Amino acid sequence: MQNNHRIEPMSTDISSTFNQSEIQLNYIRTIDDNHKINTNVSLSDVKYNSITNYFQKNFNKCHCLHVEKRGIERILPEERTDLRIMNTAMIWVGANMIIPTFTVGMLGPAVFKLDLYTSFVTIIIVNLLAFIPVGIMACFGPASGLRTMIFSRYSWGYYGASIVSTLNIIVALGWAAVSSITGAQTLRVVFDDLLPVAVGIVITSVVSMIVPFVGYNWIHIYERYAWIPIVIAYCILAGIGAKYFTHSQTVFPNETISNNGSHHQKIIYIMNFGAICLGGSIGWSSFAADYNTYFPQDTNQLKIFLLTYIGNIISVIPLELLGAAVYTGTYRNSKRADAYKNDNVGGLLGASLSPLGGFRKFLLILFALSTVACNIP
Repeated sequence: MQNNHRIEPMSTDISSTFNQSEIQLNYIRTIDDNHKINTNVSLSDVKYNSITNYFQKNFNKCHCLHVEKRGIERILPEERTDLRIMNTAMIWVGANMIIPTFTVGMLGPAVFKLDLYTSFVTIIIVNLLAFIPVGIMACFGPASGLRTMIFSRYSWGYYGASIVSTLNIIVALGWAAVSSITGAQTLRVVFDDLLPVAVGIVITSVVSMIVPFVGYNWIHIYERYAWIPIVIAYCILAGIGAKYFTHSQTVFPNETISNNGSHHQKIIYIMNFGAICLGGSIGWSSFAADYNTYFPQDTNQLKIFLLTYIGNIISVIPLELLGAAVYTGTYRNSKRADAYKNDNVGGLLGASLSPLGGFRKFLLILFALSTVACNIP
């Protein structure tokens, strides 16, 4: 009886110890700083882990290239080692120096028949307001270490955030399509209309897929320098086309809403044009924090806001103003008007640069490939 009495609690202790060990094994255990797995796995999980391990080994071989290996998980404070705060501004300068930004400015006189002065005022006021929320959202990157779309889980929950993320993906795909199409139209002009637009879209899309796969560091490096030749090219465009810039209202009164339509109709067109400018600018809010997540947690948020705001303002406003001004050249130059009618923005750029001869094709290629800077973020 004594033996039985002694053995019983011992077996209880063993059972208790076993249960505790089993519970511990079923917990998610940290394997390294960045990866976690569950030890209670199925056969499909084993296959999945073998695949991820394969990619992990290959990524480790690329360590010297600073390829980013993480997904959407939070970046811990001790892992945030990026101190180049000017990258906050440079990434937006690079991402906005693209043909779609130029095209948005063109829409004022081209689609809504607004005069140049009205287009300029609308572009400036709307963008000054639109980039305020972009700057605010950018501040959450260093503070949280999370990508922007993950924030919605705190207020919407997992399933609600899935809806928000799906809508965001649709918006991102829409702008990527706009960028790829305008780039393809410009490439078509380079090859004298012999290159199908579909092929041009494939070219710009494939090139756009290269940089994002290597992650945060390389995106910042690309955006830091990609804008420089593009700015030079747009300066050349402005210099050549300046003599054709005109206030459409005084040259062609029948082309403007203010002379032909009612004052009420003009206000509606201004609001429509302003909404397009707003959508093109404020849309960056859903990505704004993504490229600040590696900054230290105590990074000055005012600096983040100002650098994000200024980086967007100095790139978007001048380029949209140039787009509106270049389009007015079609009022005084029939070749430019015909080129725009046949090949849209690519045709207008090609006709505007025609005095440069063969060198214009090099500039057009730069314009076409500039869309990559918008697609990769």
